[in-house]
Amino acid sequence: MQKGLSKLQIFLLIILVVVAVVLRFWQIRDYVVFLGDEGRDVLIMKKMITTARPVFLGPTASVGGFYLGPMYYWMAAPFLALSRFDPVGPSIMVAIFGLATVILLYKFLKEAVGFYPALLASSLYDFSYCSC
Repeated sequence: MQKGLSKLQIFLLIILVVVAVVLRFWQIRDYVVFLGDEGRDVLIMKKMITTARPVFLGPTASVGGFYLGPMYYWMAAPFLALSRFDPVGPSIMVAIFGLATVILLYKFLKEAVGFYPALLASSLYDFSYCSC
């Protein structure tokens, strides 16, 4: 198996990452859906930031009425603070994680099955982005 990447492979990887960035970040503010539960989450995270008191109970699940863990609040709060309490901040966090997933999926599959199957699978994940 070839050790290094050819110029064509490097070019294809650059295209893969550029498409992932464009699909996830292009006009992100216009595509963010901001409903009641997102508003509740932002208010909880804002209170958590301004009072410097972490919450230990996460958002409620949509079915069953039980609570999820607080990890979402803990992960999204720094992005909310960096965006100066703009609700797009946590959406940028989700977009960054989506971009990282494309890259990590490629890296894992390249080692497991090779370059071209990894590029194909990463491209499928890349183009099936979710703007939610």
